[in-house]
Amino acid sequence: MTDKNINLGILGGSFDPVHIGHLIIAQTALYQFNLDKVIFIPSGKPSHRHLPIADSSDRFKMVELAIEDNPDFEISDMEIKNNAVSYTYDTILEIKKNFPEADIFFILGSDAFDIIEKWKNINLLSREVVFLVASRDKKKEIKHSPDIKNFFIDNFCIEISSSSIRNLCKDKKSIKYLVPEKVREYIERKHLYE
Repeated sequence: MTDKNINLGILGGSFDPVHIGHLIIAQTALYQFNLDKVIFIPSGKPSHRHLPIADSSDRFKMVELAIEDNPDFEISDMEIKNNAVSYTYDTILEIKKNFPEADIFFILGSDAFDIIEKWKNINLLSREVVFLVASRDKKKEIKHSPDIKNFFIDNFCIEISSSSIRNLCKDKKSIKYLVPEKVREYIERKHLYE
């Protein structure tokens, strides 16, 4: 398969920690939009959010454990290796070097899509990718942006957040079924969010 006929999904984020909501959204996007693979890209230093709690090597390992049994999912350390503030536009340009002819679909949540006009070089970025938007809240209306090519993922609106998982860990409560089992074991073994 050449990159001319690749539909490439990109799912970035701090993944602090990765949870089943991330995996369900990625898998749904894969099938709904005929993606050939989804690449998970843990952020180095996110531009719009607070710095992650877990360090980059732990966040990378958790994603690696979460996707290891899915041949359609891959992981990249490109933003972590960069060790600078991560901007989606720069990441996509880097991906385009490796897959110059691929169609790139950027997967994101409706909360991020709501502030997309603030993203670095959004006008240039919107020429390079199609945005696939997942909602966390069925009642919330996702805005359509006429200048930004986007489609909505038929997700289940699973209301799980990394921050709620961190809070459960801090309170010494179970996170079973919220994250893949190997991720749960890793978090508990390393006492990541206590």
